[in-house]
Amino acid sequence: GWDLEIIADGSGSMNDPLGSRKKFLVQRDMSYLLHRAMHRFSQEAERRKLRLATEINIRSSQYMFRGNNVQEIKPLTADFTPPQMATLWNKSAENIGGGTPAHLGLQAILDRIPPEEVQLLKDKKLLKVVALISDGGYDNSARVEQLVDTLHEMNVVVAEFPITDEKSLEELPQNVAEKVIEVARLLMPERISK
Repeated sequence: GWDLEIIADGSGSMNDPLGSRKKFLVQRDMSYLLHRAMHRFSQEAERRKLRLATEINIRSSQYMFRGNNVQEIKPLTADFTPPQMATLWNKSAENIGGGTPAHLGLQAILDRIPPEEVQLLKDKKLLKVVALISDGGYDNSARVEQLVDTLHEMNVVVAEFPITDEKSLEELPQNVAEKVIEVARLLMPERISK
């Protein structure tokens, strides 16, 4: 299986413009497209009945931190239904403000990994990539680092994607895809040739 879990930044600075648009609007578009592309790939693989060495079970989720809390705006599922699409789209643009408690998003993901999936991760039968998107310093960098280390010990890949300029947002989907391929090579080198 393959999970992509996105932690999006809803801090006050995401209201700032980056180029001709506000950062949070570009982040919303990019995260939506990432979910859509993953689920389209899964549907296409099923439709074509691709012959794969192992079944691909693709799931995605999204969290957004704002103020002093984190909200799950798309649960970890293999679905991306029209109601989920609408919720993700709308909630990604709500109540932008406050600090950058990225550690709350990482903790939420860690708390929702059931014991049987911990074993799958350790056995390298599940690839979980956490995309942490943010435009600034974290409220609790030490806790972020600690949680990243805990997740790494479980073979969860935490890839940080800083929003520094307009180009960094434009390249977000490609950068996430490259990170997933890089990690797949490390975890399952005998199955990944390119």
